[in-house]
Amino acid sequence: MGKSGHRRRAQKLSRHHMVPRSRCTPGMTDHHRNIKRIPRWVHQNWHTLWANMTPFEIVEVLICSIAPAGYFVSFAVDACWEGRRYQLSHSDSRRAKSRHRFSGSQKEAWKRLFGGRSHFDVVVYVVEQWAPVGYFQRVELSTASGDHSLVYTSPWEGANL
Repeated sequence: MGKSGHRRRAQKLSRHHMVPRSRCTPGMTDHHRNIKRIPRWVHQNWHTLWANMTPFEIVEVLICSIAPAGYFVSFAVDACWEGRRYQLSHSDSRRAKSRHRFSGSQKEAWKRLFGGRSHFDVVVYVVEQWAPVGYFQRVELSTASGDHSLVYTSPWEGANL
């Protein structure tokens, strides 16, 4: 028993499809590269926030709609899945015009999943932990706050995965 007098229950795990099953071609939905075993509470919060979005779409929303305007001073994102390429850059005309607004349950899910992480750290976390290996081909992010900047380049840039 723990200090609170309650037994610690084993966390129930669930299978999360990093690229949603409905967004994959038959045969790739349950491919081992696309499955991540995670605690059920994490899975539920993830889908509360992102519903049926792909990792690329999540990164696009984070950069273009959730982070404050001007937070990312430059970015380039290239992804590939099932032979389809996805690209986003600072000069891309597809950038969202409106800011994303979370519902009350989405705000709670954000807090549970990301706590006080910066927008930069959340994007890096999604790229590194919530996408199949090799999905993101190139990710370059620069932020500026005051007189310092952060730059992240994906570790597999240029890799043939």
